[in-house]
Amino acid sequence: MIKRSISIALCMVFIAALLSGCGLKNIGGREEEISELSEQQMSILEAEELPLDYSRLTNRQQAYLKTADKMLTYINEKYAPYGVRFTYLAYHEPELLDKATRILVVPDGFDPAIDTVTVKINADVKEGYEDDYLDFASRIVYEDVIANYFRGFISESQFRVFTSDVTVDGMETDDLANLSEEYLLNHKVSSNIWVFISDEVCKTDEELIEITRDFFIWMKENDFYGSPYVVLCKDEGLAQFDPRDISATRKDYGISCTYGNVYEGSEIDIDIHHY
Repeated sequence: MIKRSISIALCMVFIAALLSGCGLKNIGGREEEISELSEQQMSILEAEELPLDYSRLTNRQQAYLKTADKMLTYINEKYAPYGVRFTYLAYHEPELLDKATRILVVPDGFDPAIDTVTVKINADVKEGYEDDYLDFASRIVYEDVIANYFRGFISESQFRVFTSDVTVDGMETDDLANLSEEYLLNHKVSSNIWVFISDEVCKTDEELIEITRDFFIWMKENDFYGSPYVVLCKDEGLAQFDPRDISATRKDYGISCTYGNVYEGSEIDIDIHHY
């Protein structure tokens, strides 16, 4: 359901398809020969555990290498002015419900298991490609904005914040230079939010509902929208918290959970569920 939680599984599927050769059949036939591989091309082949000798690659693998190389070059050149560089993770050919050829990359310094960025071929845009790095960069800052809210009354060790599918209304690439907590507090943001709180913070349903209501009101006041969850869990669960599998924290340590909808022009509603 959430990209950050399934990236490793996806990568393994993609790599298996590549190594079998069947995953490349739709990219195209043989093109011009490459006399000498670049460092970037070799890094792609190394990631896929393919031969570093171009002549030993199949036609499909040669076509794949050129496609992935162009896509990786695109995203690195696009965000170089902002000091961001990407490392290749995996290639993914078109699927039944997603015809866009894409690769997965990770910004340097981030976790490839949960912090992937997608680059897609898109013939309808000038560059020929599109990516979701703006959503990724916004998510990193947005999680800190939410964490800062809870830091106002809860110890850092007693909560965790997880978000996904963060979209900032009207954000353009040039806005990366100004991306900050202040920037997001002045823009409409939509996302999925999970906040995990220690049972040392509150002991009753009423206390959890009160924390949730105040959080939802703060969100709406700042044009932050979505269907957030606030999970009360055993304190030891926070020490074991793994953003790659938040369902494990809910299942193994969850006590109760409040959830609802925070949408523009709608009343705030809150429900509670006991694990």
